[in-house]
Amino acid sequence: MIRDATEADLTAIAELYAHHVLYGRASFEEAPPDVAELAARRLAVLSLGLPYLVAESDGRLGGFAYAGAFRPRAAYRFTVEDSVYVADGMAGRGIGTALLTELIARCGAGPWRQMVASSVTARPRPSRCTPSWASCMRDASRASVSSSALGPTS
Repeated sequence: MIRDATEADLTAIAELYAHHVLYGRASFEEAPPDVAELAARRLAVLSLGLPYLVAESDGRLGGFAYAGAFRPRAAYRFTVEDSVYVADGMAGRGIGTALLTELIARCGAGPWRQMVASSVTARPRPSRCTPSWASCMRDASRASVSSSALGPTS
């Protein structure tokens, strides 16, 4: 189930995110932030009218996602960047896809028209990234292009 994140979710979000900070490559943080820092970040996202979501699966937090402003320059005011994190051991269940799908829908309902995604993984999936990195990157480019348009341009 995908829903808006609440303050009550922040401890579980902190635990999930700490794993990504300590063992992953996508956070670009050196130390896991505490619950107070994550609460401030969540409020910053919400203050822009952007979504901050969680996924519940099997009675626990399966992942979280949010959109943030891409860059502060005026030309980027309709562009957001997504962040999606799935709990350790819960990959491959469609949680990330469900979170991203809802994130795109929510942003598309607002004034935002483009979503930028940076995809960083700990290791490539052999079934998708062989026989060459070029084909993997081509597939990833198609995926991000197909999900980048959020709504009408007029």
